[in-house]
Amino acid sequence: MPQLDLAVLSGLSIPAVTPFQNDEKLSIDFKKLSKLIDYLIDVQKADSLIAVGTTGEASSLNREEKESVIAHTIEAAKGRVPVIAGTGSSCTEDAMSLTRFAEKSGAAGVLVISPYYIRPNQDGLCRHFLKVAECTKLPVILYNHPGRTGVSIEVTTVIKLANAAKNIIGIKDCPGSLLASTELARRAHAEIKHSFAVLAGEDENLFVNLCLGADGAVAGTGNLLGAEIKTLMTAFREGTLAKAREIQFSLVEFQRMLFTMPSPAPIKAALDILGTGLGGPVRSPLVDAPKEFSMKLEAQLKKMHKV
Repeated sequence: MPQLDLAVLSGLSIPAVTPFQNDEKLSIDFKKLSKLIDYLIDVQKADSLIAVGTTGEASSLNREEKESVIAHTIEAAKGRVPVIAGTGSSCTEDAMSLTRFAEKSGAAGVLVISPYYIRPNQDGLCRHFLKVAECTKLPVILYNHPGRTGVSIEVTTVIKLANAAKNIIGIKDCPGSLLASTELARRAHAEIKHSFAVLAGEDENLFVNLCLGADGAVAGTGNLLGAEIKTLMTAFREGTLAKAREIQFSLVEFQRMLFTMPSPAPIKAALDILGTGLGGPVRSPLVDAPKEFSMKLEAQLKKMHKV
């Protein structure tokens, strides 16, 4: 199986949507999921994939469904790119258990979000993440998103965790603050004693985050704009900053539009507008993009010459 290392994480990781059937239960559509994996690798140029992330509606999947999506994504990827499993939970034991499952299933690593709703302090976060890291040999990527969880992993805590567990190799950074991203990149690269990847998680700020020292990207909009994001990243690596900046400018209006209602409803709607047939409905408590909003998405996609 492909390995998850700094070289891979310095590229584009796409958190895949989870396709559902149009039946009463909105059952998982595994045929569509297989086609989606091909699409994200071959068309959108993913360097790695994330199964059961936020974009994959993890909170609307039960445990059996999470396991099925993780296992199926690994099988469908066929070793072409590493598959990272989202194994976070508010319950430490649940996070550990799903992490063990991911390791047995052949995942290349796990993405672990902070425990949500209960808002643990920094000592509690340390205990939670260390227990997950200690239960597996897999690389662990922390996921900091205080806007969703109600708690932020402080930079000092990130450094403490990474230096305590060598398999904590990166962080998906969604702090909602460029100042926080600056401090993370500055200190993490200087104070963590092994290779550690800072991954930009706010798509519209990717260019700025790369300038600040981010290593790679986890981009939900990569389901639709992966090829363009990869071109942006390549231009940045090659030192053609003006080109990279212009690509970001060309994407940012659409990227913002995709988050004006809860994700991944707009992403799924746009996938269908593009004619992929890989979007479909979202599960409650999310709601599908209304017709009026879908028309705005289509107009923007036409403006970008995507349809």
